[in-house]
Amino acid sequence: MDVRKAKVKEVEQIVRLWRDFMKEHDDEIVKIEPKIKPYVVLKKDAHKNFGDYLKKNIYSKNALVLVLVDKNKVVGYSLNLIKQNIPVFKVEKLGEFSDLYIKKEYRGKGI
Repeated sequence: MDVRKAKVKEVEQIVRLWRDFMKEHDDEIVKIEPKIKPYVVLKKDAHKNFGDYLKKNIYSKNALVLVLVDKNKVVGYSLNLIKQNIPVFKVEKLGEFSDLYIKKEYRGKGI
């Protein structure tokens, strides 16, 4: 297995992982607080929008999209961003660890 920067040609595979991530995330959140269900409903074109967002961030100097690859198949990803801090602090930029998802069968293996 290998962890490396994502390539644009892998965006479709990452979007499929993201869909699984959103389903797992939303199922857990709604289980804890059922009233939140209307707020986690995705738009019909969410997967396309997320794919476009990934492409933008793959090319951005203020982002890092990493993939976990096993036998040429993307089995995990992370999305990491550098964002502008609010203008009241001396630190002007912050790192944000936005997404981290690994397929269930690869979890708990020390990756």
